Amino acid sequence: MKQRAAKNSRVNGRGEGTNIAVLRPIDYGVKRGFDPVTVSETVCAAKAQFLRDYGVTLSTSTDFQEFARVRMQCRDGDPQPAFNPAVDHEDLSRTGFWVQGRKNDETVLLSACRLNQVDRDFRDWVIAWQMWLHAMVGDDVSILPPDPNRPVSEMIRSVRGPVVYCGEVWISPDERPSRTGNSRILDHMMQFSYMLAWQLWKPTGLFGLSWYETARSGQMSRMQNPYFERGFYEWRRRPPCVDRPYEAPRPNEEILTFTPKSMLESLVLDVQIRLNEDREQSPPEYSS
Repeated sequence: MKQRAAKNSRVNGRGEGTNIAVLRPIDYGVKRGFDPVTVSETVCAAKAQFLRDYGVTLSTSTDFQEFARVRMQCRDGDPQPAFNPAVDHEDLSRTGFWVQGRKNDETVLLSACRLNQVDRDFRDWVIAWQMWLHAMVGDDVSILPPDPNRPVSEMIRSVRGPVVYCGEVWISPDERPSRTGNSRILDHMMQFSYMLAWQLWKPTGLFGLSWYETARSGQMSRMQNPYFERGFYEWRRRPPCVDRPYEAPRPNEEILTFTPKSMLESLVLDVQIRLNEDREQSPPEYSS
């Protein structure tokens, strides 16, 4: 699969990123109040603060051919199907973006976000979407049918409309808090990604998929994912791109993480307040 996906994911050779000012909200019939000037100013301020705090330069792009190349270089593998340009490249470049952090000319941080439209039971939609994505790259996978006796929260059951999927979160071993002492670097990068997704699309919420052990460690909460649905689904045959870092009684079970609209609004407000306070103390000298 790796060779086939890599072949279908050729880089255009330019390696050019897309300036965030050219990103546009997706027309799903929802009013979003998109203001590219405000978004650009906020993004530039957030980039400048991140550079001062961590010495890492953030950049954003909608070029997922380039993302596949960078991801292969950093992690020696193709992107998961949701962010693989071999799967519906035109739609992905129109409805997604990715964030890269560089330090000393090396990539040290990655994340990606993609807008989707949910029009049915959310759990059923996620399972169908995941199966379709993996089928598109030729993965021989299957998911066990959901346990009808396992309750799903009303908040998750009622999710509809524009929803953003966040994944491909990675930090270089050299930049992990255990080595640098920067305990919030990953949290602040994800706040940057969430803030951008909110300003672009005003989604109903953001979701991701994670292992229970990762969520239990507190990492997902620190990354502003406060709600977990344990046992959301279980792989019968797990795809190659889903690495299992832990041994556990249920090694194929994934949980769903979710950040609702109300918390996104609060998060963005907190980030903007922090940026304004920082700007008053030391006006950023940064250009995109």
